[in-house]
Amino acid sequence: MPLVHIVLVRVPPGVDSSEFVETANEFHASVSAVVSHKVGHATNGPAKNRGFNFAMVIELEDEDGLAQLHWAMRQAEANGSFVIPGASNLIVNDFYY
Repeated sequence: MPLVHIVLVRVPPGVDSSEFVETANEFHASVSAVVSHKVGHATNGPAKNRGFNFAMVIELEDEDGLAQLHWAMRQAEANGSFVIPGASNLIVNDFYY
């Protein structure tokens, strides 16, 4: 059953947001279980978005795909190829559709 993985991120000031988006897109494109992915910035201010200024929406084939994504994230973090800035401050939700 298809799954949508949504991550809200607080990208700290001083982090190059265009580089973050480019790196996130490259990373998600490299994971075979990812059907589609989008990364975008908030269109409203901090009062409304509570400081979560970026979102990643990743469509996966199924729960096995989510496991593949998590494994790939751990590998990327370990080798430094993709680390989410402010990774300790995320909101993550997964939905079937």
